[in-house]
Amino acid sequence: MRNVWGMLGVVAIFLCVLGMPASLAAQTASSSTIAGTVFDSNGGTVPNAKVELVNTGTGAQATMVTSSNGQFTFPSVEPGVYKVTVGASGFRQALVTGFKVEVGKSALLNVTLEVGQLTETVEVSATAGVELPYPASTAPAEAAKGT
Repeated sequence: MRNVWGMLGVVAIFLCVLGMPASLAAQTASSSTIAGTVFDSNGGTVPNAKVELVNTGTGAQATMVTSSNGQFTFPSVEPGVYKVTVGASGFRQALVTGFKVEVGKSALLNVTLEVGQLTETVEVSATAGVELPYPASTAPAEAAKGT
């Protein structure tokens, strides 16, 4: 009898573990990821640039700072159309409008900043985003740079 209860416990744990990936996938099935790199006009990366993401439909916003290699990632982004503002000291602010994010598709957004004052803005209208062939967290620097 003792072995039966032990076996039932093992089966119950197995079923819980088996069902876990499906529940985790359901949490991210309605969102996307935006990743990219901020470059200067010479092709070098820009660390510590402020990247602000605003959903133009809902007004929801998120802000982050680029890493030491100029990369940024916004995980769990709701689908919609976004305005992205990027700025760094010694550069003109870049504004990308009309950046479309689709459900379950990772989007690549590389931004090039021009030398100038942060109070100056360069506006760019986005075309279709690029879907990354792998999760953004594992993207090599070369892929984020578009090479």
